[in-house]
Amino acid sequence: MSIISRMFLKPVNELIATQNNADANRFTAHKVVLAATIPFFNGMFLSNMAESTKSEVAIHGLDACALEAFIGYAYTGLVQINPRNVQSILIGANFLQLNNVRNICCRYISERLTVDIVLPLRSLAQSFLCTDLVSACEIYIFRNFEKIAHTSSFFNLEISELLELLESDELNVSSEEQLFHIVMSWVEYDTKLSSHTGANSDSSGSLTGPSENCVFNENSIKSDNYNGTDYPTPCRNSSLHSVHYSHSPYSVKSSDNKPRTDFLPCLLRRIRLPLIPVSFIFSVISRHELIRQDIRCRDILDEVRDTLLMSWKTTEFFNCRPRRCQDVFGVIYAVGGWNADLECHGIVETYHPSLGRWELSESMISRRSRIGVVALNGLLYAIGGFDGTSRLRTTEVYNPKVGKWMTVAPMICRRSAAGAAAYDGCLYVCGGFDGQTSLRTCEMYIPEQNTWKLISSLNEPRSAGGLVALGGRLYAIGGHNGLAVFSTVECYEKSGDIPRALSPSSYCETNPRVRQNSTNVWYSVANMLHRRCRHGATAFRDRIIVAGGYNGASFLQSVEMFDPTTGPDRNGLYGQWTEILSLSVPRSRVGLAVTAGCLYAIGGYDGTAHLRTVECFKPINKRNVNEFPSECLPLGYDTLSNLLNKLTTSDSYDNCDGLSCDNHLSSVNSDLESISSFTSTEEVGNTRNRLNIASEKPKPKPKNDNIKSFAPPASTIVNCNSGTSSSISITSSNPFSDWQWSLAPPLIAHEGWVGVCVLPFDQSLS
Repeated sequence: MSIISRMFLKPVNELIATQNNADANRFTAHKVVLAATIPFFNGMFLSNMAESTKSEVAIHGLDACALEAFIGYAYTGLVQINPRNVQSILIGANFLQLNNVRNICCRYISERLTVDIVLPLRSLAQSFLCTDLVSACEIYIFRNFEKIAHTSSFFNLEISELLELLESDELNVSSEEQLFHIVMSWVEYDTKLSSHTGANSDSSGSLTGPSENCVFNENSIKSDNYNGTDYPTPCRNSSLHSVHYSHSPYSVKSSDNKPRTDFLPCLLRRIRLPLIPVSFIFSVISRHELIRQDIRCRDILDEVRDTLLMSWKTTEFFNCRPRRCQDVFGVIYAVGGWNADLECHGIVETYHPSLGRWELSESMISRRSRIGVVALNGLLYAIGGFDGTSRLRTTEVYNPKVGKWMTVAPMICRRSAAGAAAYDGCLYVCGGFDGQTSLRTCEMYIPEQNTWKLISSLNEPRSAGGLVALGGRLYAIGGHNGLAVFSTVECYEKSGDIPRALSPSSYCETNPRVRQNSTNVWYSVANMLHRRCRHGATAFRDRIIVAGGYNGASFLQSVEMFDPTTGPDRNGLYGQWTEILSLSVPRSRVGLAVTAGCLYAIGGYDGTAHLRTVECFKPINKRNVNEFPSECLPLGYDTLSNLLNKLTTSDSYDNCDGLSCDNHLSSVNSDLESISSFTSTEEVGNTRNRLNIASEKPKPKPKNDNIKSFAPPASTIVNCNSGTSSSISITSSNPFSDWQWSLAPPLIAHEGWVGVCVLPFDQSLS
């Protein structure tokens, strides 16, 4: 007779006693029920183990209350979990191999993490190989690291655990400077002193959140007002309020009791020192007592100094990649444009925000102004432009690790003043001017194939407009068609595009096959508050920023911010434009670049002179990262103050823009991009008039059904003062309400119409 048969033939009132020796508690249950529902007992009772024939079995290493709860689970399929018993239930489920219960416990805990208990819980989850809970804890740690760094459990971290956290790109810290302070607090922590105050510290956390008490079944979690079959009282003496800190099985134990200062060089290398302003390195880090006492740390700072001051120095010993939570920290490249004699050139300048100065770099092969400049995959692309004689199709690429420019496949159309952006691993160029007319055509460059191909055209020609990639979409912003300056904005989604194969001879703008837009992947979104061409445009903190430009009558210094997450408005257009703080001077042909959490407006034309000046947009209380102590500079380097003293603010250039404030009806400008007249009656800055114009000439609505998920309904109405380009509308949703423009170091060699972009710092050094 089989074992299963013998168990089923037992009288129903014959129970098997199960004892927990640790707590001296005795519970009774049917073997067959336990074996049928709990894998641990299945292996014990349905095998040749000695326990299979015993009427009483001792279970070691399992909490008595948890065991009682699991016996109830065997009969009812339910177990109650709450903040007081979830730890013991998790340990018991792992012991009894109840993976479904264990997973529910992990999910329950992950929804109730706090800064006080997350580190001990991660160690607990690692011990029991609860990978989902480990991942949830790590995500929470990365997102709340600065708060966790003030808890006692942080100061009990093993060195290997701390190093692992510091190495992660996901670590959310406001700055590497703040991370330095956190690391030093861990190094200086006095465990003997803290043991007397630990009971009053943050370590006694508690799980909080919805549904404090829950009843678990195999498929769901329910509230504890369950009225079904009775189940044993859950454990009340084991709580996550007092999680015991257990070292990770992957940690290196400090059994040798090494002082934490011995690990300081290893910790210092995990801080991304090249991303820290030089002023902080020399005034704070290098002067710290523990750093000064350790020659290894002093050597590390010497390496950082060499990396920052000598552009040919490699960074193999440092991680220069910004953490994903931080703003991109990169080197600004200013490419092409005009020189002091208003001639096109191929000069390239670079600006490192920590050094606070511009330096000359390798020049391009060709002379180019009115150029498209894009960074992609660590390479710098210079696209099209004007060489002083004709519009260009050619494209050059610069590899900063090699320090050389080389040519790649040319565009299909000749273009200057085109919008250019990197999007989904490719380069996109839209609109522009071919020497005769403004263009609607758009092209895409595929680096892996070294080929250009035409994509769907814009709905209207756009020359001297902006092109920005944000949130999986491309935005073509403003520009002109030779007759009128636009405030309109078009949006492109790649998913709606149908590839078209055109022969090289069919790229002419007059070809009807190029002009057709049957797929309609370009659709209108909210108009800008001001008409603009020759403006700067870039993505910044999940918004689009446009600055300066020319409206056909005057040169602009106003700045607008586009939030794509609002709308639709009364005309069915998504997004919302808000005017923010204006530039200090008007800037047409200005370049915008973002690095180190700041926005830079570079060069331009103010209607009288071409500008070398640069403005930096940053929070009012943000430290000036351009400060560089003069005593720390090697001989021959200019200090920031010396650079600022060289700033030219009264350059007396001739007005070569050709579209002056006094003669905005001029038909031809100096670079042959014509705007013959401006017949639009749109009043700049008047929101009501902007909406009326949109209703008189409705734009095609997007055909893509995905537009429904583009944004929630708008909840804010923006009002701008009518008739002024410098009015400011500050709303509660404006993330830049406490920001200001300040002067930054000027360009060295450029005089106008420079192309700008940013390469991440770790990709910008040879």
